[in-house]
Amino acid sequence: MILPNMIYDHGLTLPDIADFPDAGKVTYPSNKVDWLPYDGEFNLAMREHNIEKFQVAYTKLCGDIFGSGEVDLSGEARAAHQQQSSRIMQFVGLYFNSCKNQVDRDDIPDNKISNDLDKYGCSHFKIDPGKIQAIKMMLSEQIDRLLAIQDHEAKPHFYDRFVTMRKADRPDVFNAVEKIFDDNNVFTGASKYNRNSKNLALDTIALHIATPTDTHHYQTLKDLPTVSDTISLHMDPKFNLIKSILYLQDVDEDSGPFTTVPTSNRWYYDPFERMVACGNSTGNYLDNQHKRDALLCMPSKMRKNVILGRYIRNGTQQSKMLLSKMHKYTSDHADCIIFDPTQTLHRGGLCNKGHRINLQILMR
Repeated sequence: MILPNMIYDHGLTLPDIADFPDAGKVTYPSNKVDWLPYDGEFNLAMREHNIEKFQVAYTKLCGDIFGSGEVDLSGEARAAHQQQSSRIMQFVGLYFNSCKNQVDRDDIPDNKISNDLDKYGCSHFKIDPGKIQAIKMMLSEQIDRLLAIQDHEAKPHFYDRFVTMRKADRPDVFNAVEKIFDDNNVFTGASKYNRNSKNLALDTIALHIATPTDTHHYQTLKDLPTVSDTISLHMDPKFNLIKSILYLQDVDEDSGPFTTVPTSNRWYYDPFERMVACGNSTGNYLDNQHKRDALLCMPSKMRKNVILGRYIRNGTQQSKMLLSKMHKYTSDHADCIIFDPTQTLHRGGLCNKGHRINLQILMR
């Protein structure tokens, strides 16, 4: 989605893996592969939303890099590079289609949800406690099963304790959420903001329980010791959707409140860098040196990541700026948060004590 009135002087640049301590040595052969012509080819493909031109430029660049005689990747690194290349193509194609299908939804009047999303990238509201308790009772067995799961290392792409549902699985839960969303004009407001000809509807609901021992926050660069106060801050590498968090219990600052950086949905990044960063963030968690080598052989503009909180060094200006702008949604003023996951910086579930029981709701 392309929003108007973007903010250019926000102070955040997508981090380069090469700047992270102990990440490894850059092997991009800049003395043999001139980036400037490729920069022009990629920018042209981005302006035209032309996936064929993008693929041609990408394939040629990789051929020049690996044909230079200066890049020697292990078998594991080669496999990681192929995977991240596939992801990059996938996300660039999704982005181009999203841009081509974007329309102004003048047929939908403004409301609080659409206005908040436009301005802040998120909106919120309170819910009658009885309605929350009713949903919690519907899911009581699943909640008990998730709470009984022993601590473990989460698989890549997954939370430590969660279960995903579709309407056919739990029509009672979906109907209850749909009623809450209808009563608060969520679907109309989110559809207006999303700027697609198709109205949004519930797609999936995940019951998620966050605990202090969760490991999924630390999957990126998990073998390296440097830590960051902005851990888990990210933008989703997805397009044409809106998400929601719905608390099923009281949530305070210690129980992992959902957190955003308000207005960050309008922060401008180089479109090429951002799309490649989307592919990098899901195709490669950079959790060993082989996987990092697969990225370090690429030029700087292609070494970025949208799961960026792990990369921000403590004490830097960017870290101080992000921490000062973060807004935590505790349940004393919000039971449900609607947000743009693609463009709004967000994180949640970083519990200091207790646990957080919530629904993570996806609208497409």
